[in-house]
Amino acid sequence: MNKDSQLVITEFLDRKEQEMLEDLKTLVNLESGSRDKAGVDKAGALLKKWWEEEGFEVETYEAEDVGDSYVARINTDSDKPKVVMIGHFDTVFPVGEVYRRPFEIREDLACGPGAGDMKGGIVSMVYVIKALKEADLLHGPVSVVLNSHEEIGSQYTRRIIEEEVQGAGIVLNMEPARADGSVVTSRKGAAFVTMTIIGKASHSGVAPQEGARS
Repeated sequence: MNKDSQLVITEFLDRKEQEMLEDLKTLVNLESGSRDKAGVDKAGALLKKWWEEEGFEVETYEAEDVGDSYVARINTDSDKPKVVMIGHFDTVFPVGEVYRRPFEIREDLACGPGAGDMKGGIVSMVYVIKALKEADLLHGPVSVVLNSHEEIGSQYTRRIIEEEVQGAGIVLNMEPARADGSVVTSRKGAAFVTMTIIGKASHSGVAPQEGARS
């Protein structure tokens, strides 16, 4: 990228700052707690619309007990290395949280349920694409994976992500950096384990002495 392109991108993003904040406000104020399928799907429908407006083809991955997830793609016929961006639009917050503390700008911080983790990252992805288009730099294939239930383990999207990143030149998870700006290159995971226990059952609070003890 040359200096002229860099200037186009930075000036574009400066001009769009208020628009970005308005989009973030809209998305944050759509409740999308991981297990609130109706809320997550409402937020997902907005994201689908945003990506389609940018010329992406959006594939929907339906789910019964969590929100639907999406993969948005553009320039799929290009032979350039694919870029994959990943983000989730569910939050850890219960239904009603956004009514207790809706989106607001507090000094220089954008606040509200999920503003940082990671609806801010979702909005950033959209405007990265807008900026690349403005600078005439969006020529290679780009895939955007929009995960509806990352906060509870990504049970249904793991396969989707693994398939989408095959052959990618770079994969970026667009969650926030550390407080000092450091880029995170690895994270802990999650596991779901089923255990079979053989022994003598007893209530741990009422009659622990009747259970099996080592």
